[in-house]
Amino acid sequence: MREDGGVEVKVEPGLELPSRKSKRKKVPRLVPDTGRPLTQRNFRFYVGTMCKSLGSPACGQSTHKWTVYVRNCESNPENIVRHIAHVKFMLHESYAPNNVVIVRKAPFKITREGWGEFPMKITIGFVDRENNRNVELVHPVNFLHVKSIIPIISLETPIDVMLSLSEVHTVIDEEVRRGEVKIEGTEGGEGRGGEGEEAKMTRTHVMTSEPIQEFVKSQQEELVAQEILQKILAI
Repeated sequence: MREDGGVEVKVEPGLELPSRKSKRKKVPRLVPDTGRPLTQRNFRFYVGTMCKSLGSPACGQSTHKWTVYVRNCESNPENIVRHIAHVKFMLHESYAPNNVVIVRKAPFKITREGWGEFPMKITIGFVDRENNRNVELVHPVNFLHVKSIIPIISLETPIDVMLSLSEVHTVIDEEVRRGEVKIEGTEGGEGRGGEGEEAKMTRTHVMTSEPIQEFVKSQQEELVAQEILQKILAI
Protein backbone atom coordinates (compact mmCIF):
# COMPACT_ATOMS: atom_id res chain seq x y z
CA MET A 1 0.00 0.00 0.00
CA ARG A 2 1.41 3.38 -1.03
CA GLU A 3 1.24 6.53 1.13
CA ASP A 4 -1.35 8.09 -1.21
CA GLY A 5 -3.70 5.16 -0.62
CA GLY A 6 -3.02 3.47 -3.94
CA VAL A 7 -2.19 -0.19 -4.31
CA GLU A 8 1.34 -1.08 -5.32
CA VAL A 9 1.52 -3.79 -7.94
CA LYS A 10 4.52 -6.11 -7.81
CA VAL A 11 5.70 -7.32 -11.19
CA GLU A 12 7.35 -10.72 -11.34
CA PRO A 13 10.65 -11.00 -13.24
CA GLY A 14 10.12 -11.55 -16.95
CA LEU A 15 6.48 -10.39 -16.81
CA GLU A 16 5.34 -7.09 -18.35
CA LEU A 17 2.18 -5.24 -17.46
CA PRO A 18 -0.06 -4.33 -20.42
CA SER A 19 0.15 -0.70 -21.54
CA ARG A 20 -2.44 1.42 -23.27
CA LYS A 21 -0.17 1.77 -26.28
CA SER A 22 0.27 -1.97 -26.76
CA LYS A 23 -1.60 -3.42 -29.71
CA ARG A 24 -3.23 -6.80 -29.55
CA LYS A 25 -1.90 -9.15 -32.20
CA LYS A 26 -4.50 -10.30 -34.70
CA VAL A 27 -4.75 -14.07 -35.04
CA PRO A 28 -7.05 -16.19 -37.22
CA ARG A 29 -10.09 -17.51 -35.39
CA LEU A 30 -13.50 -18.93 -36.16
CA VAL A 31 -16.41 -16.65 -35.28
CA PRO A 32 -19.98 -18.02 -35.35
CA ASP A 33 -22.34 -15.93 -37.46
CA THR A 34 -25.33 -15.49 -35.15
CA GLY A 35 -27.31 -13.75 -37.88
CA ARG A 36 -27.82 -16.99 -39.80
CA PRO A 37 -29.98 -19.99 -38.87
CA LEU A 38 -28.35 -23.11 -37.52
CA THR A 39 -27.99 -26.21 -39.65
CA GLN A 40 -27.56 -29.73 -38.32
CA ARG A 41 -24.94 -31.99 -39.84
CA ASN A 42 -23.91 -35.55 -39.15
CA PHE A 43 -20.21 -36.13 -38.56
CA ARG A 44 -18.08 -39.18 -37.88
CA PHE A 45 -14.70 -39.18 -36.23
CA TYR A 46 -12.37 -41.89 -35.02
CA VAL A 47 -10.76 -42.45 -31.64
CA GLY A 48 -7.82 -44.81 -31.91
CA THR A 49 -4.75 -46.24 -30.25
CA MET A 50 -1.37 -46.74 -31.89
CA CYS A 51 1.29 -48.53 -29.90
CA LYS A 52 4.54 -50.47 -30.06
CA SER A 53 6.45 -52.80 -27.78
CA LEU A 54 9.55 -51.51 -26.01
CA GLY A 55 11.02 -54.99 -25.83
CA SER A 56 11.64 -56.76 -22.54
CA PRO A 57 12.25 -54.06 -19.93
CA ALA A 58 13.23 -54.67 -16.34
CA CYS A 59 10.54 -55.30 -13.76
CA GLY A 60 8.42 -52.23 -13.03
CA GLN A 61 9.43 -50.34 -16.17
CA SER A 62 7.32 -49.45 -19.19
CA THR A 63 6.61 -52.22 -21.68
CA HIS A 64 4.90 -50.21 -24.44
CA LYS A 65 4.73 -46.77 -25.99
CA TRP A 66 1.21 -45.72 -27.03
CA THR A 67 -0.63 -42.84 -28.67
CA VAL A 68 -4.36 -42.13 -28.36
CA TYR A 69 -5.75 -39.80 -31.03
CA VAL A 70 -8.94 -38.22 -32.37
CA ARG A 71 -9.10 -37.86 -36.15
CA ASN A 72 -11.49 -36.88 -38.92
CA CYS A 73 -13.43 -39.35 -41.08
CA GLU A 74 -12.86 -38.90 -44.82
CA SER A 75 -16.59 -39.23 -45.59
CA ASN A 76 -17.51 -36.09 -43.64
CA PRO A 77 -18.83 -33.11 -45.63
CA GLU A 78 -16.03 -31.07 -44.02
CA ASN A 79 -13.26 -31.69 -41.53
CA ILE A 80 -14.78 -32.02 -38.07
CA VAL A 81 -11.43 -31.10 -36.51
CA ARG A 82 -11.99 -27.42 -37.36
CA HIS A 83 -15.08 -27.47 -35.11
CA ILE A 84 -13.28 -29.03 -32.12
CA ALA A 85 -12.12 -26.56 -29.47
CA HIS A 86 -10.35 -29.01 -27.17
CA VAL A 87 -9.99 -32.66 -26.24
CA LYS A 88 -9.48 -33.71 -22.61
CA PHE A 89 -7.71 -37.01 -21.98
CA MET A 90 -8.06 -38.50 -18.47
CA LEU A 91 -5.29 -41.03 -17.87
CA HIS A 92 -4.90 -43.64 -15.13
CA GLU A 93 -4.18 -42.17 -11.70
CA SER A 94 -0.70 -43.71 -11.79
CA TYR A 95 0.24 -40.91 -14.23
CA ALA A 96 -0.57 -38.27 -11.58
CA PRO A 97 -0.04 -35.37 -11.28
CA ASN A 98 -0.13 -35.29 -15.10
CA ASN A 99 -3.06 -37.66 -15.52
CA VAL A 100 -5.41 -35.01 -16.97
CA VAL A 101 -4.24 -33.53 -20.28
CA ILE A 102 -6.16 -30.96 -22.35
CA VAL A 103 -5.14 -30.50 -26.00
CA ARG A 104 -6.46 -27.27 -27.51
CA LYS A 105 -5.34 -27.56 -31.15
CA ALA A 106 -4.90 -30.23 -33.79
CA PRO A 107 -3.57 -32.85 -33.91
CA PHE A 108 -5.61 -34.01 -30.91
CA LYS A 109 -3.43 -36.76 -29.47
CA ILE A 110 -1.46 -37.83 -26.45
CA THR A 111 1.62 -40.10 -26.30
CA ARG A 112 2.90 -41.89 -23.22
CA GLU A 113 4.77 -44.99 -22.08
CA GLY A 114 3.32 -47.57 -19.69
CA TRP A 115 3.04 -51.17 -18.58
CA GLY A 116 -0.69 -51.58 -17.83
CA GLU A 117 -3.97 -51.22 -19.68
CA PHE A 118 -6.78 -48.93 -18.49
CA PRO A 119 -10.03 -47.27 -19.66
CA MET A 120 -9.42 -43.64 -20.68
CA LYS A 121 -12.20 -41.08 -20.34
CA ILE A 122 -12.17 -38.58 -23.22
CA THR A 123 -14.17 -35.34 -23.40
CA ILE A 124 -14.48 -33.45 -26.69
CA GLY A 125 -15.56 -29.80 -26.63
CA PHE A 126 -16.66 -27.84 -29.68
CA VAL A 127 -16.05 -24.28 -30.87
CA ASP A 128 -19.77 -23.45 -30.83
CA ARG A 129 -20.31 -24.67 -27.29
CA GLU A 130 -23.60 -22.80 -26.89
CA ASN A 131 -25.28 -25.05 -29.45
CA ASN A 132 -23.31 -28.28 -29.01
CA ARG A 133 -22.79 -30.30 -25.87
CA ASN A 134 -19.52 -31.96 -25.07
CA VAL A 135 -19.07 -35.53 -26.23
CA GLU A 136 -17.92 -37.87 -23.46
CA LEU A 137 -16.70 -41.40 -24.10
CA VAL A 138 -14.52 -44.12 -22.63
CA HIS A 139 -11.73 -45.49 -24.80
CA PRO A 140 -9.93 -48.70 -23.76
CA VAL A 141 -6.16 -48.30 -23.92
CA ASN A 142 -5.23 -51.91 -24.70
CA PHE A 143 -1.73 -52.77 -25.85
CA LEU A 144 -0.37 -55.76 -23.92
CA HIS A 145 -1.09 -58.08 -26.86
CA VAL A 146 1.13 -55.99 -29.18
CA LYS A 147 4.56 -57.56 -29.74
CA SER A 148 5.68 -55.42 -32.69
CA ILE A 149 8.51 -52.94 -32.18
CA ILE A 150 7.06 -50.90 -35.06
CA PRO A 151 3.99 -48.87 -34.01
CA ILE A 152 0.70 -50.36 -35.20
CA ILE A 153 -2.95 -49.41 -34.74
CA SER A 154 -4.32 -51.70 -32.04
CA LEU A 155 -7.83 -50.21 -31.92
CA GLU A 156 -9.85 -47.58 -33.78
CA THR A 157 -13.50 -46.84 -32.96
CA PRO A 158 -15.90 -44.73 -35.09
CA ILE A 159 -18.02 -42.16 -33.24
CA ASP A 160 -21.08 -40.53 -34.85
CA VAL A 161 -22.30 -37.12 -33.71
CA MET A 162 -24.74 -34.46 -34.94
CA LEU A 163 -23.57 -30.85 -34.68
CA SER A 164 -25.61 -27.66 -34.89
CA LEU A 165 -23.55 -25.25 -36.97
CA SER A 166 -23.88 -21.70 -38.16
CA GLU A 167 -21.98 -20.11 -41.00
CA VAL A 168 -18.51 -19.14 -39.87
CA HIS A 169 -15.92 -16.78 -41.23
CA THR A 170 -12.27 -16.35 -40.52
CA VAL A 171 -11.16 -13.05 -39.05
CA ILE A 172 -7.66 -12.37 -40.39
CA ASP A 173 -5.40 -9.39 -40.80
CA GLU A 174 -5.62 -7.05 -43.76
CA GLU A 175 -2.56 -8.49 -45.46
CA VAL A 176 -4.08 -11.96 -45.73
CA ARG A 177 -7.47 -10.49 -46.61
CA ARG A 178 -5.91 -8.97 -49.74
CA GLY A 179 -4.67 -12.43 -50.72
CA GLU A 180 -1.02 -11.48 -50.17
CA VAL A 181 1.28 -13.46 -47.93
CA LYS A 182 4.82 -12.60 -46.90
CA ILE A 183 7.18 -15.54 -47.30
CA GLU A 184 10.30 -14.92 -45.26
CA GLY A 185 13.60 -16.44 -46.23
CA THR A 186 12.57 -17.33 -49.78
CA GLU A 187 13.46 -15.86 -53.12
CA GLY A 188 10.89 -13.49 -54.59
CA GLY A 189 10.11 -11.38 -51.51
CA GLU A 190 6.38 -11.31 -50.89
CA GLY A 191 5.67 -13.49 -53.90
CA ARG A 192 3.31 -11.07 -55.67
CA GLY A 193 4.99 -11.31 -59.12
CA GLY A 194 1.90 -11.25 -61.33
CA GLU A 195 0.03 -14.07 -59.63
CA GLY A 196 -3.68 -14.36 -60.30
CA GLU A 197 -6.27 -14.20 -57.54
CA GLU A 198 -6.72 -17.98 -57.57
CA ALA A 199 -3.01 -18.55 -57.05
CA LYS A 200 -2.93 -15.97 -54.25
CA MET A 201 -5.85 -17.55 -52.40
CA THR A 202 -4.26 -20.99 -52.71
CA ARG A 203 -1.01 -19.63 -51.30
CA THR A 204 -2.94 -17.97 -48.46
CA HIS A 205 -4.64 -21.23 -47.54
CA VAL A 206 -1.36 -23.09 -47.41
CA MET A 207 0.37 -20.48 -45.29
CA THR A 208 -2.42 -20.01 -42.74
CA SER A 209 -3.39 -23.65 -42.21
CA GLU A 210 -1.66 -25.56 -39.45
CA PRO A 211 0.19 -28.67 -40.66
CA ILE A 212 -0.62 -31.97 -39.00
CA GLN A 213 2.23 -32.90 -36.70
CA GLU A 214 3.71 -36.40 -36.76
CA PHE A 215 2.59 -38.77 -34.04
CA VAL A 216 5.87 -40.61 -33.90
CA LYS A 217 9.18 -38.83 -33.33
CA SER A 218 12.12 -39.00 -35.69
CA GLN A 219 13.64 -42.30 -34.60
CA GLN A 220 14.77 -44.50 -37.45
CA GLU A 221 12.84 -47.53 -36.29
CA GLU A 222 9.61 -45.48 -36.44
CA LEU A 223 9.85 -44.31 -40.06
CA VAL A 224 7.24 -46.82 -41.15
CA ALA A 225 4.89 -45.64 -38.40
CA GLN A 226 5.21 -42.05 -39.58
CA GLU A 227 4.08 -43.02 -43.06
CA ILE A 228 1.11 -44.91 -41.62
CA LEU A 229 0.04 -41.98 -39.48
CA GLN A 230 0.36 -39.48 -42.30
CA LYS A 231 -1.92 -41.65 -44.39
CA ILE A 232 -4.42 -42.08 -41.54
CA LEU A 233 -4.54 -38.38 -40.69
CA ALA A 234 -4.61 -37.18 -44.29
CA ILE A 235 -7.46 -34.74 -44.81
